[in-house]
Amino acid sequence: MDYHYIVTFDNNKKVWVDIDTTNKEEVKQIASAILDEADCSSTIVSVKRTTHLGDIADVDYVA
Repeated sequence: MDYHYIVTFDNNKKVWVDIDTTNKEEVKQIASAILDEADCSSTIVSVKRTTHLGDIADVDYVA
């Protein structure tokens, strides 16, 4: 089963993470790596699990 998370950073960037675990630390690592690759790394403000696939429209990056 895949879980969907939206990770929000203090620079207002959001990353959508699809993953097969509920381990939030792993979700944070993936989201941080995405922002590092985009040269806009920042501090994580929140990690929220969502069941609404439509929420993907509100994010800046998808992992």
